[in-house]
Amino acid sequence: MKRVLNGTILTALIGAMALLSIGADTVHSQGLECTEEKEGLVERTNPFTGETVIRPGTYTEFDDDCAFIQDGRENAQDKAAGAAIFCTTAGVDVFDLDISGRGTLAFRATWDEVEAVPAVPTENTLIDTDGIIGLYRLTTGEMQVNAFTEDYPPREYVFIWEGCTREDAAAN
Repeated sequence: MKRVLNGTILTALIGAMALLSIGADTVHSQGLECTEEKEGLVERTNPFTGETVIRPGTYTEFDDDCAFIQDGRENAQDKAAGAAIFCTTAGVDVFDLDISGRGTLAFRATWDEVEAVPAVPTENTLIDTDGIIGLYRLTTGEMQVNAFTEDYPPREYVFIWEGCTREDAAAN
């Protein structure tokens, strides 16, 4: 997926991505490697009048498939996530993220807790929760985390992935 951003928005986005962190470790993104300056027709909309103008100019093309947070989280491409999910040798660690991207461990679902739920349950099943964020095993066999973002008003954050196993965590 590619998105076109003007230089001001791109600079702010890259700056915000560089500030993201979890615990004491800095989260890294690919930033400028995911952009390309181009010449062509640029569409601008006046926010006050709603008038759209198309004219020749320079724009920055930003490749969403390229930029991701490089700290090993399962939801590395969700730059506005309400939680960060890590498959570790101890289990599935879920961090509650504040608006700046700093994380606090919400809970760890141990491998015993994860494996107590069938790989393909007959109903979506809660594996672990801190009372706000929840980790589920779905009837499809996938895993899901439900959380909320810290912005105002808070938005529900849902991340579904194929899940991970004790063996996956040990191999990484």
